[in-house]
Amino acid sequence: MSSLVKAFSRNRAEEMGADLWGDFVVPPYFDRLPVMHVRKPYVIVGGRGCGKTTLLRYWSYHSQFSKNRTELPAEVFETIGLYIRTDIQFLSSFVGSGIDDVQWKRAFEHALCLSVADELLGCLTTINCTPERTDQYGHLEDLDFSALAAFDAAIPTDFRSMHKHIKQSRFKLSSWINNLSSEIPAPIFYPLRTFIGALIETIHTLPYLKESVFSVFVDEYESFLDYQQVFVNSLLKLSQPPLVFHVAMKRNGMPNRRTTGPEYIQDPADFRTIDIEKEQGDDFEMFAAELFFFRLIRENISLDGNPIDPTLLRDPAKLNDRRGNASYRAALRSVMERVLPSVSISEIAAGVLKEPSLKKRLIETIDAGLVRNNPGTLTPTDFVDEKFPEASIVVAALLHQRKKSADVYAEFQKLTTGKSSSFEEWTHHFLFGALLFIYVPLSRSCPLYSGFQTFISLAQGNARHFLELCLLATGRVGRKGTAQENGQITVSVEDQAEAARECSAKFLEDIKGSGNYGTQLYQVATTIGQIFKLHQQRPAQSEPEKNHFAVTNGNTSDSAAAILKEAEKWGVLVGRKETKVKGLKYESQEYYLNPVFSPTYGISYRAGRKLDLAAATADKILLGDDMEATKVIREFERSWRLDSDQMSLIDGVQ
Repeated sequence: MSSLVKAFSRNRAEEMGADLWGDFVVPPYFDRLPVMHVRKPYVIVGGRGCGKTTLLRYWSYHSQFSKNRTELPAEVFETIGLYIRTDIQFLSSFVGSGIDDVQWKRAFEHALCLSVADELLGCLTTINCTPERTDQYGHLEDLDFSALAAFDAAIPTDFRSMHKHIKQSRFKLSSWINNLSSEIPAPIFYPLRTFIGALIETIHTLPYLKESVFSVFVDEYESFLDYQQVFVNSLLKLSQPPLVFHVAMKRNGMPNRRTTGPEYIQDPADFRTIDIEKEQGDDFEMFAAELFFFRLIRENISLDGNPIDPTLLRDPAKLNDRRGNASYRAALRSVMERVLPSVSISEIAAGVLKEPSLKKRLIETIDAGLVRNNPGTLTPTDFVDEKFPEASIVVAALLHQRKKSADVYAEFQKLTTGKSSSFEEWTHHFLFGALLFIYVPLSRSCPLYSGFQTFISLAQGNARHFLELCLLATGRVGRKGTAQENGQITVSVEDQAEAARECSAKFLEDIKGSGNYGTQLYQVATTIGQIFKLHQQRPAQSEPEKNHFAVTNGNTSDSAAAILKEAEKWGVLVGRKETKVKGLKYESQEYYLNPVFSPTYGISYRAGRKLDLAAATADKILLGDDMEATKVIREFERSWRLDSDQMSLIDGVQ
């Protein structure tokens, strides 16, 4: 495996281990997250790949007390993070099998209690992970856990035996779950809050931990069963020092806010919400570039002009030195654009006229427009001028609109003779879509999907998507059009475009593994993608770059609304508030197909035009099977009257 591939191959926190002290790049929004300094629970929200898990692992004791950290400042002992990740397969089995619901609730509480206890005792081991630290802190042998024998007579008194007992108790619980039988007695179930409270009391006898507050970060909250979420909600409600619970989840991951009592949890009375993707905002470009350069340095890859200082990136106190430094941000962008260069839209248009197969498609499209809608003496060559490639491309769309060929030609003549013409406005509106129209049916990689800024747009604030794009792009270094020598790395535009297409297909396929509705969400994504592709391949390009939709003329069914929420949760669709009022119609929400899927369908990744879907049609798209999806696509095909000689667009729907 090449060093470049290794640099970007790890794009999940789980692949980097529990200790992230040397690998964590402090995100630009970090100082807006007072989680470790306040005593109120937080609900941390964000899609897959936005960095939730990385953040929680950095806050946990594994990183904060890393053996690679040379000094431990006093404040690190004020709040100690404990990281709990949901074991979906294990906890999903806590139901049925002849065991009543009350027993299962107690078993779940016991399981979570053991996880927290294991983390509490584990943090003591990590704090004292070196002889020097043991000399400075230590005293684990002085801990006396005899008070906990009230919960279970088998609980030992000394630290090492206690930690071993907790681990063995987790094994016993797993064994009981796996062998449910009346002949095998259930283990003693510990009550979480009182048991952990007693455990913390004992830990507080250590001088260096006597004032410590323990923050429990429960990851993937959305994967808990309903009654399990209710119990965790209660933990949020009842949180107070020295034990505070926080949860992290995907968007729409908290379907209800019930507790085990009569109350519901409320924001901000009981917790505060942090939306990671909203917090990133316009700083994602800077952060993505920093991740790129940081990964190169970690693999000892030299790059001329690399503007980052790894020490600076790991220091939360230096955030303003990054965010507020315009020259630093400009340097990041400059070097990234050297590594992932782009070509202007004018250059892409010029390339169409130079490449035989692309020019042939342009000429055929212009000719079809003349023959069908604008009969006369003009020919395609009258509208193609290599000195004015952008206008030549746009003509292909104009001649399929309700414009007379003579009028278009007159404006074209004005342009070519240096006079003011309508082409300035036409080019602004139609060039991007017209280029996609020419490229996509030929199965060619389109250079519109290349360039650092484009990769940022495709990633849409998702670090995992950005790193995968970089992995696939830099993985082509050494092939035609790329270079890596003398501190230079440059990925050709063609290789970037191919990487974008490959990455898009990969993440589209990954949708199938998106929870319980993965197959349905994949169906939704492919159907919507095909519809937008269908619209993009209208030769008139009257409403180019259509890539999002809103539901009008009624509301979707409850089942369809649930699928919409799942699509948002798993990042298939990106929901945004819609504030435009058209007549008597008001849309409160519109949905974008995730930009990372754009190269698969040859559609725009930019914020384009909106498709209004009747509620009945939306229901068919969201709930229908493969046959229903094909019918919907064919209905759009008929309504948009695609030319008979267009390529078939009803492909890949399954």
